[in-house]
Amino acid sequence: MLTSLAPAYGRGYYTLALYFERYAPQKDTRAGDSAQRYYTEALEHEPENREYKHDWAMFRGHKAMRDASESAPALFDSAIAHYREALTYNIVPYLAYANIGSVYARRQRFQEALPYLQKAVALNPYDNTVNQRLSLCSAQEAIERGNVELRANRLEMALAAYQEALKFGVLTDIAWLNVAIIKSRQSKREEALQAVREALRINPANSTAQTMLTQLQAR
Repeated sequence: MLTSLAPAYGRGYYTLALYFERYAPQKDTRAGDSAQRYYTEALEHEPENREYKHDWAMFRGHKAMRDASESAPALFDSAIAHYREALTYNIVPYLAYANIGSVYARRQRFQEALPYLQKAVALNPYDNTVNQRLSLCSAQEAIERGNVELRANRLEMALAAYQEALKFGVLTDIAWLNVAIIKSRQSKREEALQAVREALRINPANSTAQTMLTQLQAR
């Protein structure tokens, strides 16, 4: 009799876990503890339920990601491990891919983040949040690549990377500022002025661009 009731109990506990994870007040620290307890109860009643196991893995990934910091870097690896576990159940896989990409991006490992975010968008091109994450990460990766080339004084390669960053529609003031820096180094004053003015048009509060504009105008 108890065995026949296990799925009903499991579904009930799972529903409670979802409530406390998704709908309980975000500032209520007890909500996470309650969700964890109910996920555990659900899996005790239905240990092979793939839906429960998937959401339990995602929950642990989210928790590790929230708690991770530079002083607790191991939690980033834990988050990735939990999201990878979620992928094995093949339930809404694009979210797990997106979250793995977000972990790498948060650690400034943009090249590693991109394949996961690209996979997520390929699986679900209609999630605006994931699309925005991909655009931001793509711009960050291109700017970082440009910075590496700029430090090595490979100006044309740096310029190509910054121009690539402009295509993604985010961080464009930073990309334009770096274009201006390159044009200035190449003694192309008018092009540098045009680029720095574009950076300021996008973000008038960019103090570095303001300083550079003053310097270029003084020449």
